[in-house]
Amino acid sequence: SNYYNYAPHEIEEIKAKLSEAQANEASKKYALSEQLAQQILVDVEWVQIKTQRLIVEKEVKELESNISNLNQELKWREPLKIAPLNNE
Repeated sequence: SNYYNYAPHEIEEIKAKLSEAQANEASKKYALSEQLAQQILVDVEWVQIKTQRLIVEKEVKELESNISNLNQELKWREPLKIAPLNNE
């Protein structure tokens, strides 16, 4: 399901190729069916890589946002005032 969230167009293309490969298999067009199967494998790998990249990019943006928020919070805090020690 994650793949469909990040690469819906590619998933639909894979489904179409799979249907076409199955139709070719049923029509005994084995060479075409095998060619499509190879394309599907490459497409699936591409979708996996693309999805992983997009997930990592999203996580990096979230981390950058958290760091920015922390930096802003640190800027707004008043400096800590420490009274000098009296050794009398």
